[in-house]
Amino acid sequence: MLFRKSSKIVKKVNLLVVLTPYVIRDAADMRRIFPRKLDERREFVRLFTEARTRQLSAIDYQRKRGLLAEINRFGAEVEAEPKPEAKAATSPR
Repeated sequence: MLFRKSSKIVKKVNLLVVLTPYVIRDAADMRRIFPRKLDERREFVRLFTEARTRQLSAIDYQRKRGLLAEINRFGAEVEAEPKPEAKAATSPR
């Protein structure tokens, strides 16, 4: 690692939080609202998980520089090396 470049990128991300007020007057209001909100939460988690899975599967680690790329390269090198048994079988005695 004779030549190495480090850079820091600052990216601004705006977070928008939308609050929906509910006036809950009695237990019947709560029983009506709670299952719907729970279903909305489950749907959000499902969609977020699917989107994240698609993003991770699209990464080409052969082109990445970092710990995972180094591990993948090292594993490929080890697999490409001839096995010790193969060397002993082909060498003259």
